[in-house]
Amino acid sequence: MSDSIHNPAVYRNINRLRDIVADSRFKGDRVSVLIDCESGELNIPQAIAELELWMRQSKKKSRSFKYAEIKILQTASGQVSFEWSDPQWRSSLSEAAVSLLLETLSSLNHCGQLSKSNSAKEVLYECVRSLKSEMPEEIAQHSAWHGDLGRFSAEKILAKAPPGTYLLRKGDEYTRVIEGNLSEQDSLPVRCFVLTIHERGAKISEKVLIQRPNGWAIFNDDLFLSDYRFKPLAEVIGAAGGLKPLSLKKAA
Repeated sequence: MSDSIHNPAVYRNINRLRDIVADSRFKGDRVSVLIDCESGELNIPQAIAELELWMRQSKKKSRSFKYAEIKILQTASGQVSFEWSDPQWRSSLSEAAVSLLLETLSSLNHCGQLSKSNSAKEVLYECVRSLKSEMPEEIAQHSAWHGDLGRFSAEKILAKAPPGTYLLRKGDEYTRVIEGNLSEQDSLPVRCFVLTIHERGAKISEKVLIQRPNGWAIFNDDLFLSDYRFKPLAEVIGAAGGLKPLSLKKAA
């Protein structure tokens, strides 16, 4: 699938639809969803109790939701298409919610037209996979990139470098756990890497870098990614304050 979708909220919606259709208990040609009337984001109806708990714990104001159904259709040529069951589906939704839901279905139907599959499940998977393929491997081109370098080797190398020096490397078991949890919570592809820094005072510290389709951020233990501002990689590293990259050539 050559075209891509760039709105993260659309991907969250598509990914949640995929989760419903991928469930072995799903049967038929209608997908039941729960719509956030303010934002237009879709939720799995069975998960509403967890959603309400999160809103209470994070002190979010109460939100209103409505149930709706999306019909899965097949065109005469065998292509998969999607539409709302209720012609009045827009009622009680904000303008922003309507806009997002229209974009979600438009993107789904575009994926259906491009796909060679007549399976709704496969079309949804292809939509999600297209986003993953759009995430650039820019970190591998960075001058401070050290690939599979382990934690202890990274600390050993940086201990010989001046304070304020850093390197970038792939994660370990810890970052893989974070990556899995973030992807599960956010319903968007997430990659995690490690920023290892020789701090002032000879201290070696590590920060987890998060990559999403809309940019980079430093992980701050918030699995819901609710207060993050995703920026270009250079800006995120620059915000750490006057750091200098340690290239593989200099480390050798």
